[in-house]
Amino acid sequence: MGIFDKLFGRKSEETETVAEQPVAAAPAAEATDDGPMMKVFDAEGNEGLVPRAQWREVLMRNLENQVDDPEQLYNTLITALQEGFAADVLPFAEHLRKIDPIPTRSAVTLGIFYMETERLDEAEILFNEFTAQHGPHPIILANLAKLYSRQGDDERAESTLWNALEADPNNDNSINWYVAIQRHRAGDEGAVDAFRRIAGLPGSWKAQLALARAALEANDVAGAEALYQEAIDAVTKPAPVQLLLQVSADLGAAGLVDQMARLVTPNVDPAVHGLEVGNNIIKANLEQGRLGEARAMLESLQALNRSEWHTTLRFWNVELIRAEEATSARG
Repeated sequence: MGIFDKLFGRKSEETETVAEQPVAAAPAAEATDDGPMMKVFDAEGNEGLVPRAQWREVLMRNLENQVDDPEQLYNTLITALQEGFAADVLPFAEHLRKIDPIPTRSAVTLGIFYMETERLDEAEILFNEFTAQHGPHPIILANLAKLYSRQGDDERAESTLWNALEADPNNDNSINWYVAIQRHRAGDEGAVDAFRRIAGLPGSWKAQLALARAALEANDVAGAEALYQEAIDAVTKPAPVQLLLQVSADLGAAGLVDQMARLVTPNVDPAVHGLEVGNNIIKANLEQGRLGEARAMLESLQALNRSEWHTTLRFWNVELIRAEEATSARG
């Protein structure tokens, strides 16, 4: 498996999902004398089976009771979609579109319901009307691209997907899909070119991470450092946890603590990046014998007095004491 597969995963266009949006899934069911059955779980997590028809009745009753509560209505609609009831509850998705104070959420939800019930023309109208009213939105555009793909218009799907990336070049699913298209066309070189093209978009940083990790695997440390720096420079501060987490993990695994000190440590806000990033910094510096740097990060995390961190921080404190004592004994 190549480096880009490890980072984003190798997926085909057809199996791509849109970021943060549900995809209808066939319910887990078994056939009995009562017809199709569905798995359900009680409050204690115990599994049971109920007839699908009975579950549908409960679902519809819940939706009827939630018509004035967009939050509950949305959540129940997502459950219905995932369990294969899209056609049954479509009118409630249309109702949500009228009452939801979050227009993007209701537009995407209804659009997906339209697509799952093969009402592609209505989904296209909905997405285009939303864009005309609110401007380009990455998730709306990504769903529109998926719609064009389902219609067999691959050229339009790809151009619309690129528009989605222009609106948000760090949407994982849009990145995955675009890279998969280019890989299908031109192999791994096509995937690399895709990441490079995305990296050229304003605000991009995730594509730079993919390219930087590939550079590390090719032993191009200077190239990797430049790409990591480019990613860090592209974001507002404080930097996203995911960004510093990956940079610190990559550099730590490679034993590049000097680069970590230059790229990561100055951008860490312990209250924001917390134990996730701090762990990587402590571990890498401890392994490379840079006990002062490890101790400084440990103390900055300890100062926040987060009870959920105590066990891990005690572990690192013990490890540091052992290393400090060993260093003192040698010298």
